Amino acid sequence: ADVPETHWAASDIARATELGLFQGVGGGKFGLGRPISRAAFATALTRLFGWEEVRPGQPSYTDVSPDKWYYAAVETLLANDAVAASSHTFRPDDELTRGEMASMLVRGLGYTSLAGVASGYESPFSDITSNKGFIIVAHDLGIVDGVGEDRFDPTGTATRAQVATILNRFCEMIGA
Repeated sequence: ADVPETHWAASDIARATELGLFQGVGGGKFGLGRPISRAAFATALTRLFGWEEVRPGQPSYTDVSPDKWYYAAVETLLANDAVAASSHTFRPDDELTRGEMASMLVRGLGYTSLAGVASGYESPFSDITSNKGFIIVAHDLGIVDGVGEDRFDPTGTATRAQVATILNRFCEMIGA
């Protein structure tokens, strides 16, 4: 109910919802204009890739307990190498950054090594300081765009509408 038909992401939001990638924020609302949490993105990615959920007896992260709604999604991302395993925390309630979004998508595709190579390439964006190879690969695949003026805004918050659009681009890329 909170997505006008004239909104730039209306069709992507509708499609992402049809695909079951998003369930909304309750009350028949998508959460337009809201940031997406790392936990919600983990859930959307698990659904997107169709990964079988992983529920280990012992949590891999100190801040993700088995009683949380996102536990299986976060563990599934880790099991499928969509997140780096170097940290003891996942920060599930933190807002997802645009750089993290690109990194998790590219890792989920299994292109971590390619991102390592791409990190040595010239970037189409002037503001990338981390996750460079992941952002370049995601951009070259046509999954992500910048925010204008040669900028990607890697530390900026990813909104639910942006994520719906990017996940739809991904689905189109793989022919889903």
